[in-house]
Amino acid sequence: MFKHEIDRLFTAKVTEYLSKGYWLHTDTMGGSQGEIAKVDLTNGKEVIRVLLDREFSLKGDQLAVKVGRNTDSLRGSTWDTIWNNKLEILETAAFYKIGDNYYVTPEDYEAIYEKHWARRKCAERGHVVELGEVAKEIVLPFVRRQPKCRSMKLRDIERVYKSVSRDDNRPDYYVTAKGRTFRLR
Repeated sequence: MFKHEIDRLFTAKVTEYLSKGYWLHTDTMGGSQGEIAKVDLTNGKEVIRVLLDREFSLKGDQLAVKVGRNTDSLRGSTWDTIWNNKLEILETAAFYKIGDNYYVTPEDYEAIYEKHWARRKCAERGHVVELGEVAKEIVLPFVRRQPKCRSMKLRDIERVYKSVSRDDNRPDYYVTAKGRTFRLR
């Protein structure tokens, strides 16, 4: 979901409340508490705030479209302040940022986050990944080009593996055949 789609969701929430008979409540819309956007609406009895807010956590940046009801009493002047952290939240739609301008739902983000860390773990120094039988077939011509290995057979290849151990964190590939290990280049 692109950022402009979140903007449309925000606009749809404002439009929804306008269609219910609410109107803009400009007395409380001044100032900023760090939110991206906010619109206060009233029907004469209560004030509803539609809020586009940014939140930060260890997992990542998040945008949230929130609809909340004011719970504090208002004096009826342009100096009134509705605090975002004191709203009674009626509904929330949250999105995690995964690119410069792209966001996903928390459920999708969880899967992306897990895959990201699994890939990072595979790229750590000292991590060894055994490659399968297909890799043995692929490296057989390489092994046969090595000195004194011209007659090697597929059954002579014991293992093919990837190891991240160099200073530049790039993986090296190795093949072991008849007790000898060769680095693929």
